[in-house]
Amino acid sequence: MASTVAGMAPLGQTRGHPDDRGAGEGEVRWDINIAPIEPPTTPLGASTRLANLDYFAGEPTDQMTDDLRDAISYFESDTEGLEITGELKQLTCNKLRGLHECRADGSVDEAPDASEEPTQNG
Repeated sequence: MASTVAGMAPLGQTRGHPDDRGAGEGEVRWDINIAPIEPPTTPLGASTRLANLDYFAGEPTDQMTDDLRDAISYFESDTEGLEITGELKQLTCNKLRGLHECRADGSVDEAPDASEEPTQNG
């Protein structure tokens, strides 16, 4: 089953069973929402990706909050080659984009260096 919410995000649902054979205590259902994500150079895009990667707890935000800065620092400390700044530096945004937008085979596309500085609100 798939539908569209407010003309934006396709919705769907997938079903499965707790074990691999399809037998067990009952069916498990997951709702799937697919929507465009803001660029990782924005607080909303970064916080959405960091939340999906389990670095940011809570709802994604369009403001540079202390919690978002902490999540960025945590991501930077966990990612080789990044200086720990807690800010949306271009290399941090590139790594975040690359890790978040991986292919089905597990490989990632590193984003090309951009000449434009990230946007920070707040």
